[in-house]
Amino acid sequence: MNKLHFSIIIHSQKENVWKAMLDPETYKLWTNTFAEDSCLKR
Repeated sequence: MNKLHFSIIIHSQKENVWKAMLDPETYKLWTNTFAEDSCLKR
């Protein structure tokens, strides 16, 4: 089995990154590319 690994360097504070990833509105934006109806339930 082949494994893929992706990485990126983000020039921002970790709190900003987590907020962008997990805020309900921004979560929809970045997950829409690969999971159109994805939503985050808290």
